[in-house]
Amino acid sequence: MCAQTQKLLKGTSLLLLAFAVSSAEVQYKRYKTPSSEELKGMVTRGVEFLAKAQNENGSFGLGKEVGVTAATLHALLVSDPSFRSPENAVSRKAIAFLLKNVQPEGNISDPDGGYDNYKTSYSLMALAELKAEEYATLVKAAAAKKLIPDEKTSKFGRETVVQNAFKWMAKQQASEVSGFEKEKDPGYGGQGYGGVPIPDLSNSQFSMDAFYASGIRRGHPYYNRMEIFLNRTQNFPKVNDLTDKTKFPQMKNFQVQSDGGFGYAPGISKFEVDVNKEGKKFARSYASMTAAGIKSLLQIGASKDDSRVQAALGWFQRNYTLEINYGLELPDKPEKGRQALYYFYWTYARAMSLLGEPTLKLADGTTINWAGELAGKLKSLQKADGSWKNEQSRWHEADPYLVTSYSLVALQHCRKLLRK
Repeated sequence: MCAQTQKLLKGTSLLLLAFAVSSAEVQYKRYKTPSSEELKGMVTRGVEFLAKAQNENGSFGLGKEVGVTAATLHALLVSDPSFRSPENAVSRKAIAFLLKNVQPEGNISDPDGGYDNYKTSYSLMALAELKAEEYATLVKAAAAKKLIPDEKTSKFGRETVVQNAFKWMAKQQASEVSGFEKEKDPGYGGQGYGGVPIPDLSNSQFSMDAFYASGIRRGHPYYNRMEIFLNRTQNFPKVNDLTDKTKFPQMKNFQVQSDGGFGYAPGISKFEVDVNKEGKKFARSYASMTAAGIKSLLQIGASKDDSRVQAALGWFQRNYTLEINYGLELPDKPEKGRQALYYFYWTYARAMSLLGEPTLKLADGTTINWAGELAGKLKSLQKADGSWKNEQSRWHEADPYLVTSYSLVALQHCRKLLRK
């Protein structure tokens, strides 16, 4: 934790905080927890849907590209241990596809580029699900089937692939290496899509997932820089130094909200219309980014009692709903609230699982079993063929392979908490 953050947090109550900006009461539905047999059936149908839809080149998804392939392989490995076996043809073909897309610079992405950080991060998450021996035998099996050229297998040792990818990712972080200054640039410490970074919390959480899944923990320089970015993305004036207009004169027309949630990026909203009654622009908090903020704070080493974590949980206590990605909707465009809905479920389940709390007490006094509620919601949305799909296509959620992968991973975290 950086010294500035320690100073800001010193003496702060670790109880839930009252915020100056209160939210209108959010309507939410309740969902019955599926039985263990129902949950098992949901997972089985989802896995079967994914496995039988693999493309000839080993990829998954409508675009036949690295990102959805990595997401699908990750979901299959998390959901069914049979996909860890070198005898599993689906896994052999998928891992070969990913490795054939390891680029000379270390990133794991399609040759034509685009979304490189997201694709590289998700690939590392998938590879991290495999134990070292499992990874080695899968690669050997893929080479034996001529899915990977024999002369390249020596370059595909997991340690080599991971370390080269991390070196590439570190160069993409908004830091001194990429021309950012800690005391000058609001986006310092964050991660963008790739290339010269325009940092955002979505890409940042993907990169954090990759580092964390690979065993990197508190104190790493990457995390220390990311912590500064997280503080500046949270609508929590106690830690967000964008309130200092002397330090950040470019933010003179921007106001940090005080609801405890997280926005898309420091000083950047997903909505151009976000101007408060004082005429100041602000970055609106919304559900998927608030979940991403909680998860990322925990990954860098914050405790569940950290005031930043508690402030963000307070946002969920007041704004809980599984019907929409709350905060993205607009009065004249309520359908926007269903955008990135499954991305929200995926992020929310992993954040709450990492927190380790099986319940969440809402602002109205209701205590919910979040894992049971989310599993019940996903049960209501699963289609007859075992898939999930969002009718709102933004952020690739019209692709049932990506959305089914999100859902299966979310279900695994629900099941883990429900077993407690």
